[in-house]
Amino acid sequence: MSLRIPLACVTVIALTWAACAPAPTPAPALPPPPELPDLTELDPPVREQFERAHQNLSRILADERAGDRHRAEAYGELGRIYHAYSHHAVAAELYRAAHQLEPQEARWPHLLGLAERQEGRWQASADAFRAALKLRPDHPALHVYLGENLLDRHDLEPAGNYFRAALAIDERCERARLGLGRVALEQGRAEEAIEWLEGARADSESTAIRYSLAMAYRQAGQIEKAEQLLADVGTNHLTRSALILVDPVASKIQNLRRDATYFEHRALKAIARKDFRRAVNDLRHTMTIDPERIEARVNLALALLRLDLRQEAESHLNQALETDPNYLPALKTLAELLQRTGRADEAAPLLQRAAAVEAERSPSNRADIDAGANP
Repeated sequence: MSLRIPLACVTVIALTWAACAPAPTPAPALPPPPELPDLTELDPPVREQFERAHQNLSRILADERAGDRHRAEAYGELGRIYHAYSHHAVAAELYRAAHQLEPQEARWPHLLGLAERQEGRWQASADAFRAALKLRPDHPALHVYLGENLLDRHDLEPAGNYFRAALAIDERCERARLGLGRVALEQGRAEEAIEWLEGARADSESTAIRYSLAMAYRQAGQIEKAEQLLADVGTNHLTRSALILVDPVASKIQNLRRDATYFEHRALKAIARKDFRRAVNDLRHTMTIDPERIEARVNLALALLRLDLRQEAESHLNQALETDPNYLPALKTLAELLQRTGRADEAAPLLQRAAAVEAERSPSNRADIDAGANP
């Protein structure tokens, strides 16, 4: 026998269920455009960037016809401007809004992870990178960032897994090799660390690799090799040669800058490609904007030496020493240049000063190495 329920009763039941069902949680309100920072001391091109991006977001938010994708792009564009000039907390809020509007777009959690990382909010950074990785599992940089987050918190095994995943996607990823070398070093596996770091060193002049490799040799008991690597830093290699991680999303942030940092960063990328002529042009521009950037000035001198422009290189090294008479890379590089040009008598006092600076710093340097040998 079938049970028949009158239609009127069905209607009542349906209406009752609908009335009792929990209402959907409303989406968080989107933030209004932030207040413009004080722009009075910024270069005119930088002021224009902020003003234009602010006006664009305000215009799109006021346009009722604008869809979520266009609003997300406007939030993201303004976020990138703030991010480029190190306003990371403001950038993070703008990226969250963009991600809320366009949840399937991997750029927004990717950028949010970078901003949170630069704010030192490691858990928030990791959460954002994992969200981006779900949308872009083939992006090696996301694996590297997560590995580095975990490595900095001494969570070594998961960190190593992320670095291996990055290498499985891009076998040339030097940052992943450096990460695996650091993981092995912290675990006391010096020989494995040396293998990873020597592999990375073959393709890079990065001081980060050389310093980690020195600690690995120190841990393995090969003190002479460790000391030689440390002695070479700042003389045979550019002082801040960049360890490039291929990440187009992050590169677009730095490329937005129109100040000295932008040109210095672009020069470091040119140095990594061994395009010293381009590096010299960008570093000269950096010095025009901010002549007090001593590391950039020494890098300019070293790049000039690669082009055999010795007279200009010597001038920049002397200017660097006027800024800081004890700046070790400038002392060593200038002394080496003077020796090579037959002016050993002029090089001698610089070498004496460099030796005194090294002697003063050596206890802390050795303590750093010993700390690395006992993770």
